[in-house]
Amino acid sequence: GYVLGAKDPIFWRSLMNTFFFCLMLVPLSVVPAITLAVVLNSDLPGMKFYRAVYFLPSVAAVVGTALIWRWLYDPTIGFINYALSAILPGDVAVQWLRDPSGGVVSVVLLASWQLIGFNTVLFLAGLQGIPKVLYEAAKIDGADGMNRFRFVTLPLLAPTTFFVIVTNVVQGLQ
Repeated sequence: GYVLGAKDPIFWRSLMNTFFFCLMLVPLSVVPAITLAVVLNSDLPGMKFYRAVYFLPSVAAVVGTALIWRWLYDPTIGFINYALSAILPGDVAVQWLRDPSGGVVSVVLLASWQLIGFNTVLFLAGLQGIPKVLYEAAKIDGADGMNRFRFVTLPLLAPTTFFVIVTNVVQGLQ
């Protein structure tokens, strides 16, 4: 009496939804976080304030966040549909939370928005751990900003990136 696979089709559908959710969540929460961390690591004025602002979604109450995003997703008065109708021709009324395919995307956007702040803080800590002399050496060798990012920053951020991706996969599968 061993069962080699679940016979309930709802189980397989929920498993596929979970993997789809996770596959969308990880890139949408990691790539913007790296970008924000690089910007916040600069010496521009006011960066301490912006560092605090980007961490706020991570510590915001889940109920309050859900209510705000529910309002944003509203098909008649939501800001997202309003912005889409200003960009796209015709009447745009996407049923973000009522359409089964749009519902998963809506929840992924909310979850990635919540994770970006924490991921940004982790990447920022990783960036601040990279010695400045490596950037100076790369600059002396003639590397432009993109090559310094590609050949200095990304390889030295690999442990941080691995940690962030693993924790996001675990959170996505929960």
